[in-house]
Amino acid sequence: MDQKVIYVVGDPFAEMKRLGNIITVSDLKKQLAEGSTLDEEISYVMAQGADRVNEGGFLKFITADTTQSRPLASSLATHKHKSHNILISAPQKVSDVLYRSNVLIDGNCAEISDHSTGLHVQGMVIMEAARQMVTAVTEDHIFPAESRGSYFFVLNQMDANFHRFAFPFAMHIDCRLDRCELDERGNYSCDYVMDVIQNGQSTATIRIVFKCYDKSLIARKEEKMAAQTLESLLAEDTRRLADQYQPSQLEPA
Repeated sequence: MDQKVIYVVGDPFAEMKRLGNIITVSDLKKQLAEGSTLDEEISYVMAQGADRVNEGGFLKFITADTTQSRPLASSLATHKHKSHNILISAPQKVSDVLYRSNVLIDGNCAEISDHSTGLHVQGMVIMEAARQMVTAVTEDHIFPAESRGSYFFVLNQMDANFHRFAFPFAMHIDCRLDRCELDERGNYSCDYVMDVIQNGQSTATIRIVFKCYDKSLIARKEEKMAAQTLESLLAEDTRRLADQYQPSQLEPA
């Protein structure tokens, strides 16, 4: 007899249940808590959206995990402090210009924790995974080891073409480095093109162009620009509010 496959998705993707062969993490945990015995003829396969931090004990009931066959990318590489906001595995080098990561969606990530519409994975989740991909490839594979974490990334361009819906199952990102230049001041200019692949098809093609500057240099420039913006806005709003404010005139008795 063939083994039946049930995909386990995080609660943000609960609408997927109506298609069949899908169960949410919460529903499966409820069955277990009520003493239900898992059918040995069913293989529970982890898809997307589980809480990676708090589901450790539950995951022992999962037969296979199609999304997390590789370690999670690091906070340093993705520029994320909280692990549930990291959406990719550590990038693996495929060739001199090609890198690959699995997409790993935590149900508590910032992009879907308060927004989930329909059955598909939201486009902003895909965009953020792509952004993390280019920072991780650059930090892990482009920068010298002693320079990791010392650069400030400045986004210049981000273009996305969505070809089809992506759903909360296994997917990966193929990331191609089209250009990487190092100038005489030690700043990098990079151009990446990515395909987000699910079930052998590209769901989206995303191009990201950015520059990397020494953190101390860009921090001074950023602070100066912020001060200039604040000064300009204060002057403008002070004039505007002064024009709007008309003190009442008391009529003599």
